[in-house]
Amino acid sequence: TAAIADDAVTAAKLANSINTDIATGPAALPKAGGTMTGNIAHAGDFTLDVGGDIILDADGGDIIFKDGGTSFGKVQNSSSNMIIESLAVDKDILFYGNDNSSSVLALTLDMSEAGTAIFNHDIQMSDLSFLRMGAGGDLIAYSDGTHALINANNGNLSFDVAGDMIIDIDGGDIYLNDGGTGRGQI
Repeated sequence: TAAIADDAVTAAKLANSINTDIATGPAALPKAGGTMTGNIAHAGDFTLDVGGDIILDADGGDIIFKDGGTSFGKVQNSSSNMIIESLAVDKDILFYGNDNSSSVLALTLDMSEAGTAIFNHDIQMSDLSFLRMGAGGDLIAYSDGTHALINANNGNLSFDVAGDMIIDIDGGDIYLNDGGTGRGQI
């Protein structure tokens, strides 16, 4: 560090001393194309402001997020699959967005419930999409944009309601089929 007399410290001299140490001293950072070893420690906020992209290239395959030395999240490469993982026990993964200038919690993945997805609002799927439940697609809901189908591939389909069951059929007919063959009509 450039020598500065105790009684002659000015902001300009202090800045020059720090800049000299960073540029040429033991803490010198590579200007371009070099390799830095060790850690960067900073007591306040740390901003990277670049004209291009920020690229994180971790040959170990993990990018770990910590707060106060405690790991809370990780992004990992596993056989070219991107894994996003919450590392804190039973802590959720939250997805926020900006809706009309208000911060909105759009989706919670509840890790204390094995990743139960809790949506703040609707789940909308495009036409010709299937909603499949069960390992073998035991219950499937489908819409082609005109007609809808609920298919229970295994076992029974039961409805258990606390109140009344209301079926509103604008076409006026109810058809009872067995294996695609008509058995009755109401």
